[in-house]
Amino acid sequence: MGQVANKMFRALEHLPDAKENTPGSGKQQAPSAGIARAAGPQLLQRPTVSIIAEDLLIEGKIRAKGDIELRGELQGDLNTDGNILVSGKVAGDLQGRGVQILRGEVKGNITAHEGVTVDQGSLVIGDISAESIQAAGRLKGNLKVKGKTVLADGAFLLGNVETCFLSLEEGAIITGSIQMEDGKADELFSKDGARKKPEAKNAQGGRQPAVQ
Repeated sequence: MGQVANKMFRALEHLPDAKENTPGSGKQQAPSAGIARAAGPQLLQRPTVSIIAEDLLIEGKIRAKGDIELRGELQGDLNTDGNILVSGKVAGDLQGRGVQILRGEVKGNITAHEGVTVDQGSLVIGDISAESIQAAGRLKGNLKVKGKTVLADGAFLLGNVETCFLSLEEGAIITGSIQMEDGKADELFSKDGARKKPEAKNAQGGRQPAVQ
């Protein structure tokens, strides 16, 4: 099963989604409704955002304090106290407050203190750790989410999911295990936390012990 899943992912990895969605191509793929909502209000706080242009290639680590929009290519890690928007390519780890991958490619781990969004034209190969995730793209790696995970139509995940809440739209595919925790499992299945049977009323309106 694992070999089949890897073959499927390699095939998906070479689909032309990202290229077809690039500016100037004339082809735009309609995003999932959930992903469109996630992209909207603007993640980056302009005009304080620093922009890495399309024609730039940076080799090495970047450490910043504000928002970063990466349209070009980065070969190295990016760590910032602000938000990150990637529409280019990254070969390295990302760490920030919130992360959006919009028609971009990331080969590295992503850590976000808030949410992560991966649109339908994007590819992420690496683990993601975040407060929430909304994805419609291709993901290869494990997801560790404190809050809600939304996999929209078109999402393909090859990896495991650890989350509190999971929403799967029709058309989303997961190849891996799912572990959901909300802190109530012990309470629900413990003897003390078991729901008590209600007392039965007798004909005179009194109460009698419920039948065990």
